[in-house]
Amino acid sequence: MSSYPIPDLNPILMAAGALLRVQSAAGGPEPVQSAASSTERLITFDANFYTGYRRTVLRPEEVLVSISIPFPASPDQFFVAFKQARRRDDDIAIVNAAFNVTVVRSDDDKLHIGALRMAFGGMAATTVLAEKTAGQLIGKEIGKDGDSIVETACGLLTEELALGAGAPGAMIRYRQSLVLSFFFKFYLELRRDLGLALSDSEVSATERFEKAELHSHQLFEIKPTSTPSSALGQPIKHKAADYQVAGTAQYTDDMARREGELYMGLVLSKRAHARILKVDASTALAMEGVREYVDHRDVEGSNSFSIAILKDELVFAVDEVFCQVLLARQF
Repeated sequence: MSSYPIPDLNPILMAAGALLRVQSAAGGPEPVQSAASSTERLITFDANFYTGYRRTVLRPEEVLVSISIPFPASPDQFFVAFKQARRRDDDIAIVNAAFNVTVVRSDDDKLHIGALRMAFGGMAATTVLAEKTAGQLIGKEIGKDGDSIVETACGLLTEELALGAGAPGAMIRYRQSLVLSFFFKFYLELRRDLGLALSDSEVSATERFEKAELHSHQLFEIKPTSTPSSALGQPIKHKAADYQVAGTAQYTDDMARREGELYMGLVLSKRAHARILKVDASTALAMEGVREYVDHRDVEGSNSFSIAILKDELVFAVDEVFCQVLLARQF
């Protein structure tokens, strides 16, 4: 939904032909006829979903409610996905891909590509479907046309997913080679799953990396203390640790809203360094819903705070502002 070019799930969902159920309070011109509310609609996650970098067909008021992933239509449907990153754990993909193929068996027991969806991330401003290449491969016989399938696919993918010399992300030739490698690996795994013969070198290309089970340890030294109640040198956990680890800790955003609840908004400086000559809050106070303006005069006690010896951090500016906070929306 963020429309990022290389999320790991998007090629998988796009190749699977997932359906996105979106909803809005305002409704729209394309309601789902069977839905209880006219504010819902179903969107196919396909090549038309993205309209550009960080842009989709969703309207501004719509949010994603659920994702429906179709079950395999037949035993002869095969699905596989790949990702290449700089590290095996917790890293952004350089290129990722997903392949969804349905094999058709003819009367003479020959195997042909009946349907094919191939989605790639990291090769454009959005996740893309290689529809041209897939269309040219449909109907080809698996096994007999093996070399022809790979040769045709590599040529078409190189053309369909071409990257210019100045494409964002660099590593142009490497990313293009990953696309071809992923397809070749997918084709070999398809042949293996169909029971077709593979050479020893081809079998090695279908091996999967198995991630070992994660284990964690914490080592600490317990030092003797002068009194049994002393916490110094003892492995005493934080009071809220159990709640935070279990996910049951209550934060401000977890609290239910109450009727008549008020919200505070910060008024930030528009100058990097300036003297405060006058504050006129009359326009804001005249707006509907605005109850009060609060500044340093409303702070009971000290208006300064700091963990250092010098108490030079102010809660509210008094006579001067010393910095300008740039928010993302200002760009």
